[in-house]
Amino acid sequence: MAYIQKLLRKKGTVYKVEVIFSDYSKRSKTFRTREEANHWGRTQEDLKFNERAGGNTSVRITFDEFFEKFIEDYAKVHHSAGWLMTDRLMNEKYLRPTLGPRQLRDIHPVDVQRVMREMLKQGRAKSYANRVRALLHKVFTEAVKTYRYLAINPVSSVRPFKEDPFEAPHLKSQDAMKLLRWADTHPYGIAFHLAIQLGLREGEVLGLQWDAVDLENRSITIRRKWNKKTAIMDEFTKGRSIRYLGIYPDGLLERLREQKASHPSATFVACRPDGTRLCPMQLTRALQKGIKEADTDRVTFHGLRHTFATLYMQNGGDLYDLQLLMGHQSARTTERYRHRDPEYMKSKCNVFDLYSAETPPKREFTELKLVSSQDAQIAQ
Repeated sequence: MAYIQKLLRKKGTVYKVEVIFSDYSKRSKTFRTREEANHWGRTQEDLKFNERAGGNTSVRITFDEFFEKFIEDYAKVHHSAGWLMTDRLMNEKYLRPTLGPRQLRDIHPVDVQRVMREMLKQGRAKSYANRVRALLHKVFTEAVKTYRYLAINPVSSVRPFKEDPFEAPHLKSQDAMKLLRWADTHPYGIAFHLAIQLGLREGEVLGLQWDAVDLENRSITIRRKWNKKTAIMDEFTKGRSIRYLGIYPDGLLERLREQKASHPSATFVACRPDGTRLCPMQLTRALQKGIKEADTDRVTFHGLRHTFATLYMQNGGDLYDLQLLMGHQSARTTERYRHRDPEYMKSKCNVFDLYSAETPPKREFTELKLVSSQDAQIAQ
């Protein structure tokens, strides 16, 4: 425990901090303010704990230096190229300004809280602040478990923000039907059919090739995606899993056969009229045009995936099956995609009716009046 003593000196009040270590060595330092004294005392207490737990406190390395080590030794091995770019972006914008020059062993939970509060002040969503916290937790986990630079992870004691209810925009069934009718008139229309009827991500639609489509057995294998951040084809999906989807209903099968017949030499399913692969910007512009001409609510391409999940659950789909079809690793993620529009929720209240049953006869109550003794005698 750090002992803080308030001393009166000629130049004013100072605070002396004294810490005794396990080998009975003593360290002390004097500060002008109690806040600085408390901060230094907590730092020394963490050093004591690290020594007892086996942390290598003799290593002096800044957060910037260790983050580069984390990128080279861990992130480049376990993260995709797009994920890697996101890691670097989060560090540059939110972590480095506060933690960059600090010694790794001098970073405390209050510093992590400061980073998260600053993000909220900048207008970032609580969910995004939690993602930055998750990255920081992973960085310090490597420092603790792999390199043993620390004995405790300072991020572990910082709770993530309670996120606001997640409501991603999606189309109602009537608007989805209108958009699909418009898609039949557009050269890139098959992309919108795949997104709404099968719930494919944008990168999975752009990366879908005919070698993964079996029209005879009505099956599609989702194993790769187009990464628009790096402009390369990833031989894995976002969850690094392979999904096997059925080509249903019959309308989707007919449109895929027409697409194959009209572009026999094309490699990609969603392609330009000349058979070459579409780019994300072309798909975005086509969707904006479709929303305007079909007169539907505004929605992003990823919102079409939300539309699939919503309609699937509203028509009696199972949450576990939806998780498999969407390719989510966690059922908690699938829960966020399970939208309930107001009309659907109101209809689910009409389950039973107690008013239509036979109502019991009403009781007849006799009105009782209080009378005086004289009135009683007169009545007799």
